[in-house]
Amino acid sequence: MSAEPIAHDPKWRRLPGERPHQLIEAALDVFSERGFNAAKLDEIARRAGVSKGTIYLYFDSKEELFKAVVNDVIAAQLREAHQGPTPKSESEALERAMRANWAFITLPRFDGWFRILIAELPKHPELLAFYNRAVIDRGWAKLEAIIARGVASGEFRRVEPRLAVGFANSLVIMHRHWVSANSIRPEYQSRDRQQLIDAIVDFALAALRNPAFHSPAQ
Repeated sequence: MSAEPIAHDPKWRRLPGERPHQLIEAALDVFSERGFNAAKLDEIARRAGVSKGTIYLYFDSKEELFKAVVNDVIAAQLREAHQGPTPKSESEALERAMRANWAFITLPRFDGWFRILIAELPKHPELLAFYNRAVIDRGWAKLEAIIARGVASGEFRRVEPRLAVGFANSLVIMHRHWVSANSIRPEYQSRDRQQLIDAIVDFALAALRNPAFHSPAQ
């Protein structure tokens, strides 16, 4: 998959080899476990099997390494979630996107990212702005377009697409937090995750569907 750099041009993109990807994978795990502030480049280097100095051959700072993780892991998943065969309806498109997002963000290695987004990034305005541009704004724009098309065709009720995206995302994000190791609702940790996303999708689509709509294929 071709990368889509977001507002930065990390020097590793101009260098061959697998080393940058090893560093990004190691950084993803350390950021998730420790948080951004407590993550140390020494530990990232150790997990990648290199010296700390090697990191600086590819990334100028911990901030640049964080941006690479966001763009090449998290934003890349967003791009993948909206690829594939053309959906038969906007309901199918929305369901596919929600399920793809859930499958990705419920991987155990992302347990700590909720904490980073809520508690840490607001203290780092540049990184927060970067994450919004690379991930949230792009993801919301795609979902907003799906819902807007559904409203225009009559498949969905007349709702404000931007608000509807926020409602749908909040269902996914909060339940993802509740099933995580850091949950404030630990009873959710024993819930079957497939059943949860089934219920989330059913709830979201039931809220959006226009009961008077009849598909042209019917």
